[in-house]
Amino acid sequence: MYNKHLSGRKIAAINCCFCEDLTATAAASLVGTSRNTVKSYFSEIRQRIFQLSLLASNQELGAFDLDESYFGAKRMRGKRGREAAGKRPFSDC
Repeated sequence: MYNKHLSGRKIAAINCCFCEDLTATAAASLVGTSRNTVKSYFSEIRQRIFQLSLLASNQELGAFDLDESYFGAKRMRGKRGREAAGKRPFSDC
């Protein structure tokens, strides 16, 4: 999160948007930055959470809630989302 040239207020607002589980597009419009900037901050927050979870793997952190994800072609004609042909559900449980 270094060298991004954002004010502390905007960084705090991006963190709040991450905690509220907003999309990068919605967060960007609320904060007043570009979607790509918010996406990079969200990605760095996720990486930091992952690093901290690895460090604390010896300690019990409590229950985690994992959602399934759908992977497949980026764009396909026809239905979008879960109903799209060629998308496979993936769950790491």
